[in-house]
Amino acid sequence: MIDIVASGKFACFTRAETPSDRLTYPIMTPSAAAGLLSAIFWKPAIKWEPREISILRPIQYHDRKTKELQKAPTASNPLPKRTLRHTRMLKDVAYRIKAGLRLVGYGKKEAKGKYFGQAQRRIDKGQFFSAPFLGLRECYAEFRNATESDMPIDRDLDLRLFLGWNYEAEDQEAEPVFFNASIRGGTLRISSDQYDRIYPK
Repeated sequence: MIDIVASGKFACFTRAETPSDRLTYPIMTPSAAAGLLSAIFWKPAIKWEPREISILRPIQYHDRKTKELQKAPTASNPLPKRTLRHTRMLKDVAYRIKAGLRLVGYGKKEAKGKYFGQAQRRIDKGQFFSAPFLGLRECYAEFRNATESDMPIDRDLDLRLFLGWNYEAEDQEAEPVFFNASIRGGTLRISSDQYDRIYPK
Protein backbone atom coordinates (compact mmCIF):
# COMPACT_ATOMS: atom_id res chain seq x y z
CA MET A 1 0.00 0.00 0.00
CA ILE A 2 1.27 3.46 -0.95
CA ASP A 3 0.73 6.10 1.76
CA ILE A 4 1.39 9.73 0.77
CA VAL A 5 0.34 13.28 1.54
CA ALA A 6 -0.52 15.61 -1.36
CA SER A 7 -0.96 19.32 -0.73
CA GLY A 8 -1.33 22.59 -2.59
CA LYS A 9 -2.50 26.20 -2.50
CA PHE A 10 -5.59 25.40 -4.57
CA ALA A 11 -7.59 22.39 -5.78
CA CYS A 12 -10.70 21.88 -7.90
CA PHE A 13 -12.40 18.48 -8.17
CA THR A 14 -15.16 19.49 -10.56
CA ARG A 15 -18.67 18.14 -10.12
CA ALA A 16 -19.78 16.37 -13.29
CA GLU A 17 -23.33 17.75 -12.95
CA THR A 18 -22.18 21.38 -13.31
CA PRO A 19 -20.63 21.63 -16.81
CA SER A 20 -21.13 25.38 -17.29
CA ASP A 21 -19.39 26.42 -14.07
CA ARG A 22 -16.64 24.60 -12.23
CA LEU A 23 -17.91 23.77 -8.74
CA THR A 24 -15.64 21.57 -6.70
CA TYR A 25 -16.50 18.63 -4.49
CA PRO A 26 -15.52 19.30 -0.85
CA ILE A 27 -13.08 16.38 -0.94
CA MET A 28 -10.61 14.94 -3.42
CA THR A 29 -12.28 12.35 -5.64
CA PRO A 30 -10.85 8.82 -6.08
CA SER A 31 -10.40 9.64 -9.77
CA ALA A 32 -8.29 12.71 -8.94
CA ALA A 33 -6.24 10.71 -6.42
CA ALA A 34 -5.60 7.99 -9.00
CA GLY A 35 -4.61 10.65 -11.53
CA LEU A 36 -2.16 12.22 -9.10
CA LEU A 37 -0.57 8.83 -8.37
CA SER A 38 -0.33 8.11 -12.11
CA ALA A 39 1.47 11.43 -12.55
CA ILE A 40 4.03 10.25 -10.00
CA PHE A 41 4.34 6.70 -11.30
CA TRP A 42 2.68 5.37 -14.46
CA LYS A 43 2.92 2.04 -16.23
CA PRO A 44 0.43 0.55 -18.72
CA ALA A 45 0.36 -2.60 -16.58
CA ILE A 46 -1.18 -0.95 -13.50
CA LYS A 47 -4.23 1.02 -12.40
CA TRP A 48 -4.17 2.86 -9.09
CA GLU A 49 -6.92 2.15 -6.55
CA PRO A 50 -7.11 4.82 -3.81
CA ARG A 51 -8.57 3.04 -0.76
CA GLU A 52 -8.52 5.91 1.75
CA ILE A 53 -8.55 9.68 1.23
CA SER A 54 -8.27 11.78 4.40
CA ILE A 55 -8.84 15.53 4.67
CA LEU A 56 -5.96 17.01 6.66
CA ARG A 57 -6.89 20.72 6.61
CA PRO A 58 -10.20 22.58 7.16
CA ILE A 59 -12.37 22.87 4.04
CA GLN A 60 -12.08 26.40 2.62
CA TYR A 61 -13.40 27.76 -0.67
CA HIS A 62 -12.08 30.33 -3.13
CA ASP A 63 -14.21 31.85 -5.91
CA ARG A 64 -12.87 33.36 -9.10
CA LYS A 65 -14.05 34.38 -12.56
CA THR A 66 -11.96 33.98 -15.69
CA LYS A 67 -12.39 34.69 -19.38
CA GLU A 68 -11.90 31.45 -21.25
CA LEU A 69 -11.83 30.51 -24.91
CA GLN A 70 -15.22 29.15 -25.95
CA LYS A 71 -14.58 28.67 -29.67
CA ALA A 72 -11.20 28.46 -31.36
CA PRO A 73 -10.60 30.86 -34.28
CA THR A 74 -11.24 29.51 -37.78
CA ALA A 75 -10.62 30.80 -41.31
CA SER A 76 -14.22 32.00 -41.58
CA ASN A 77 -14.25 33.44 -38.05
CA PRO A 78 -10.73 34.55 -37.11
CA LEU A 79 -11.80 36.23 -33.87
CA PRO A 80 -11.86 33.78 -30.94
CA LYS A 81 -15.01 33.82 -28.82
CA ARG A 82 -14.48 34.08 -25.09
CA THR A 83 -16.86 33.50 -22.20
CA LEU A 84 -16.83 34.42 -18.52
CA ARG A 85 -16.64 31.31 -16.35
CA HIS A 86 -17.07 30.96 -12.61
CA THR A 87 -14.91 28.54 -10.64
CA ARG A 88 -15.38 27.57 -7.00
CA MET A 89 -12.13 26.00 -5.81
CA LEU A 90 -10.72 24.72 -2.56
CA LYS A 91 -7.77 26.54 -1.01
CA ASP A 92 -4.91 25.50 1.27
CA VAL A 93 -5.56 21.77 0.91
CA ALA A 94 -3.80 18.62 2.06
CA TYR A 95 -4.89 15.01 1.68
CA ARG A 96 -3.52 11.70 2.90
CA ILE A 97 -3.92 9.05 0.22
CA LYS A 98 -3.58 5.33 0.84
CA ALA A 99 -3.71 3.34 -2.38
CA GLY A 100 -3.36 -0.15 -3.74
CA LEU A 101 -3.02 -1.06 -7.38
CA ARG A 102 -4.59 -3.41 -9.88
CA LEU A 103 -2.60 -5.30 -12.49
CA VAL A 104 -4.06 -5.20 -16.00
CA GLY A 105 -3.00 -6.53 -19.40
CA TYR A 106 0.45 -8.11 -19.39
CA GLY A 107 0.85 -6.99 -15.76
CA LYS A 108 -1.48 -9.75 -14.56
CA LYS A 109 1.45 -12.16 -14.84
CA GLU A 110 3.73 -9.99 -12.70
CA ALA A 111 4.08 -9.29 -8.97
CA LYS A 112 2.49 -6.21 -7.43
CA GLY A 113 5.48 -5.76 -5.13
CA LYS A 114 7.65 -4.89 -8.12
CA TYR A 115 5.50 -1.88 -8.99
CA PHE A 116 4.95 -0.81 -5.37
CA GLY A 117 8.72 -0.77 -4.95
CA GLN A 118 9.29 1.32 -8.07
CA ALA A 119 6.57 3.78 -7.04
CA GLN A 120 7.89 4.08 -3.50
CA ARG A 121 11.43 4.82 -4.66
CA ARG A 122 10.09 7.59 -6.88
CA ILE A 123 8.10 9.07 -3.99
CA ASP A 124 11.13 8.91 -1.68
CA LYS A 125 13.15 10.94 -4.19
CA GLY A 126 10.34 13.40 -5.01
CA GLN A 127 10.38 12.31 -8.65
CA PHE A 128 7.38 12.11 -10.98
CA PHE A 129 6.36 10.98 -14.48
CA SER A 130 4.49 14.23 -15.19
CA ALA A 131 3.69 17.24 -13.00
CA PRO A 132 1.12 16.14 -10.37
CA PHE A 133 -1.94 18.35 -9.84
CA LEU A 134 -5.08 18.58 -7.72
CA GLY A 135 -8.00 18.32 -10.13
CA LEU A 136 -6.95 21.10 -12.54
CA ARG A 137 -3.51 21.24 -14.14
CA GLU A 138 -3.02 24.76 -12.83
CA CYS A 139 -3.41 23.46 -9.25
CA TYR A 140 0.10 22.11 -8.78
CA ALA A 141 0.55 19.50 -6.04
CA GLU A 142 3.46 18.77 -3.72
CA PHE A 143 3.76 15.27 -2.31
CA ARG A 144 5.69 13.34 0.34
CA ASN A 145 5.51 10.19 2.40
CA ALA A 146 2.82 10.26 5.11
CA THR A 147 3.74 10.17 8.79
CA GLU A 148 1.86 9.32 11.99
CA SER A 149 1.28 13.03 12.61
CA ASP A 150 -0.81 13.39 9.42
CA MET A 151 -4.21 13.09 11.07
CA PRO A 152 -7.57 13.86 9.41
CA ILE A 153 -9.89 16.65 10.54
CA ASP A 154 -13.04 15.73 12.45
CA ARG A 155 -15.62 16.06 9.69
CA ASP A 156 -18.52 13.86 8.54
CA LEU A 157 -20.01 14.17 5.06
CA ASP A 158 -22.39 12.16 2.88
CA LEU A 159 -22.44 12.88 -0.83
CA ARG A 160 -22.65 11.31 -4.25
CA LEU A 161 -19.08 11.28 -5.54
CA PHE A 162 -17.51 10.76 -8.94
CA LEU A 163 -15.48 7.51 -9.07
CA GLY A 164 -14.20 7.46 -12.65
CA TRP A 165 -15.04 6.64 -16.26
CA ASN A 166 -16.25 3.32 -17.61
CA TYR A 167 -14.60 2.67 -21.00
CA GLU A 168 -15.81 -0.93 -21.27
CA ALA A 169 -18.15 -0.48 -24.25
CA GLU A 170 -15.90 0.08 -27.29
CA ASP A 171 -18.71 1.31 -29.55
CA GLN A 172 -20.07 3.82 -27.01
CA GLU A 173 -18.83 6.92 -25.26
CA ALA A 174 -17.31 6.52 -21.81
CA GLU A 175 -19.86 6.74 -19.00
CA PRO A 176 -19.27 8.54 -15.68
CA VAL A 177 -19.56 6.28 -12.64
CA PHE A 178 -20.73 7.63 -9.27
CA PHE A 179 -21.05 6.11 -5.80
CA ASN A 180 -22.55 7.09 -2.45
CA ALA A 181 -19.58 8.29 -0.43
CA SER A 182 -19.61 8.30 3.37
CA ILE A 183 -16.85 10.40 4.95
CA ARG A 184 -16.42 9.73 8.65
CA GLY A 185 -13.89 11.45 10.85
CA GLY A 186 -12.47 13.20 7.79
CA THR A 187 -11.70 9.96 5.93
CA LEU A 188 -13.32 8.46 2.84
CA ARG A 189 -12.84 4.70 2.41
CA ILE A 190 -13.34 2.96 -0.94
CA SER A 191 -13.42 -0.82 -1.31
CA SER A 192 -11.55 -2.55 -4.12
CA ASP A 193 -14.90 -3.90 -5.38
CA GLN A 194 -15.98 -0.39 -6.33
CA TYR A 195 -13.19 -0.24 -8.91
CA ASP A 196 -14.61 -3.27 -10.73
CA ARG A 197 -17.06 -0.79 -12.23
CA ILE A 198 -14.37 1.19 -14.06
CA TYR A 199 -11.26 -0.98 -14.36
CA PRO A 200 -10.82 -4.14 -16.49
CA LYS A 201 -11.18 -7.35 -14.54
